[in-house]
Amino acid sequence: MSDGTPQLQLFRQNDDVVLRVARAGTFLIRRSGIQFASSGDISPVPYLLGRVFALWLELFHMPVLHGATLLINGGAHGFLGHSGAGKSTLTGYLNNEGYPLITDDLTPLEAEGSRFRIQPGIPISRMWPEFGRQFYGEAFTSFSKVHPEIEKRRVPAVVQGRPRFAEAPAPLQSLFLLERDPTCPQAAVVALSPAQALVQLANASSIFLEINALGLQAKRLKTLARVVENTNVYQLRYGNGMAALSQVKTQIASCLSGSPTGASV
Repeated sequence: MSDGTPQLQLFRQNDDVVLRVARAGTFLIRRSGIQFASSGDISPVPYLLGRVFALWLELFHMPVLHGATLLINGGAHGFLGHSGAGKSTLTGYLNNEGYPLITDDLTPLEAEGSRFRIQPGIPISRMWPEFGRQFYGEAFTSFSKVHPEIEKRRVPAVVQGRPRFAEAPAPLQSLFLLERDPTCPQAAVVALSPAQALVQLANASSIFLEINALGLQAKRLKTLARVVENTNVYQLRYGNGMAALSQVKTQIASCLSGSPTGASV
């Protein structure tokens, strides 16, 4: 914060974890659930549905990847990346093209035998105005803001009578690691080896600092090693603008049909 107050403070006592968020309050995270005590002037909901929920899952249940998941041809396909990689815009575009969302922003990895499946998440996604208005017109301005200080907004589960979310779990079939490059003339998909994929997925978390601080990385890596052994992982590189999003749709369709663009490495 500008006055020197830490934005986040993390404490641990035995199995309990306390996360203190400046201007929001304090979350007590236990295996049995999450408790909250308000001590500020901003809503705790964005933190609860994002960082806090992800931390509760990582602590007591399963690893969580930072990205959205779409239902394509009966399978779950994740789109992962750091802030600014275009996850919300790309998955919003593909969702608007007819692919239901399974999760938005957080993708928990639930083991099912040797493979994994993705359970439907909270049926709200988020999008920046630049593309939100193109996808949903002026109705976008009536959607609530994610945070009072930014313009990103929550897109509801049903827009203009069209349901946007899947209602049932789906087997995880592939993961796409997003790399947005304004100089990229043509979207391209490259298959990653398991070793390369593991390195990339190890960092694909919205709570990377908390995971390291609490010593959760080793346990997390064991699960991710199983993921890369049983799931196709790709790097997806693409440019800016609507034309690039259309290219991505074409490349994904080609990849999932068995003929990805780009050399496997």
